Amino acid sequence: MLVHTKKSFGIDFWIEAFMILLCPPPYWDVIIDIKALNPANTTKVPVYYLLSDFILAFMFVRLLFLTRAVINYSIFMDIYSKRLCKSYGFTANVRFAMKCFVRSHPGTSVLLLLIITVFILAYLLRIAELPYGVTVGNITWEPFTDSVWCIIITMTTVGYGDIAPKTIFGRIVAVLAALWGTFLVSILIISVGNIF
Repeated sequence: MLVHTKKSFGIDFWIEAFMILLCPPPYWDVIIDIKALNPANTTKVPVYYLLSDFILAFMFVRLLFLTRAVINYSIFMDIYSKRLCKSYGFTANVRFAMKCFVRSHPGTSVLLLLIITVFILAYLLRIAELPYGVTVGNITWEPFTDSVWCIIITMTTVGYGDIAPKTIFGRIVAVLAALWGTFLVSILIISVGNIF
């Protein structure tokens, strides 16, 4: 006998619905004008951002939904896993499945997470730095590979300094990359150590 329980739409549903439905409106954009220092640090120059760039960057949050959907249909979330987990007194949820996947495939999961993180953070850094580079006549951030290079160097905490963010948004992305990178690189070293 099936028993249906009626659940109300909580705040989680509305937050996820907002994240899924959010996209840049076509033929409409807002220009955001922010003052930044020029390379000589003497005067401030206007840097123009588009609101659609920030909305497109926020749309990367949708990858969490894709990841959750893939994990929900994995072997760690089937009915037998849930029954086994329940017999031991805990629930088989997404966090449990991710732990199992990292435990069973440490190298693949950490390397995949590292590659995805590098490309997302490089895209965010390029969004933050390219308008400033266009304004001051510096084309450093034009190729995407420069952003990838800067993120990899920042995540590994090498910091050559040949390419460095100049805007506040770019520096925030670089700080996040440095903090997240130390965590990921340490997990990568541990997983490689466990393999060998």
